[in-house]
Amino acid sequence: SVKLIGADKLHGAGVLGGTHAVAILDTGIDKDSAVLAGDIVAQGCFSTATSSIYNVKTLCPNGLDMSLLPDAATGCPGDLAGCDHGTHVAGIVTGQQLQHDGKTFGGVSPGAKIVPIQVFTRFDDADACVASPGGAPCVLSFTSDQLRALDWIYKNRDKHKIASVNMSLGGGYNDSH
Repeated sequence: SVKLIGADKLHGAGVLGGTHAVAILDTGIDKDSAVLAGDIVAQGCFSTATSSIYNVKTLCPNGLDMSLLPDAATGCPGDLAGCDHGTHVAGIVTGQQLQHDGKTFGGVSPGAKIVPIQVFTRFDDADACVASPGGAPCVLSFTSDQLRALDWIYKNRDKHKIASVNMSLGGGYNDSH
C-alpha cells in the first residue's frame, strides 16, 4: 500500500515521519514485536470494567478502566480473536524490515513513533459477540472508551508530537450510509 498511496515518493525524498507520532486506538500492541522496536513513546488503555447490560472485563492492567503506565496497551491476550489487530495496524504505520513473499518493505511512516492506546473490552456474552468470527468471548469497543482516549490524546498532542490518529475499529455491517 505504500506505493499505492504515493508514500514511496515521500520516502525517496527523505520524508519518513521522524519528527511526529501516530496515536493508534485499537486492541493495543505486542510490545515485544520486532516490527515496533523503538517506536513506542507512550501507551494508554481505556477499557470498560463493568456494565449494567453486558458481562465485560477490562483489558487494562490491574482490572482498572484506565491506565497510562508503561505496558498499559499490552493487556489484550493473544488467544482472544482480534487482539493482534493493534500490532498489525502499528506495523502498517511504522513497521521496518517487514517480510512477505520474499520481499522486504516498511510501513507508511517508518521514521514516526507510535502511541498505542487499547480501547477494547472483553465481552463474554454470546449475544454481544454474534458478529465476531469466534463468538464469545470477543473484543468490542465502547464509544465512551474511544472518547476518553481521544480526549487524552488531545490533551497530550504536543507532549508526544501526535500528528494523526488511526482508528480502524470496525463497526459491523451497514446497509446504508
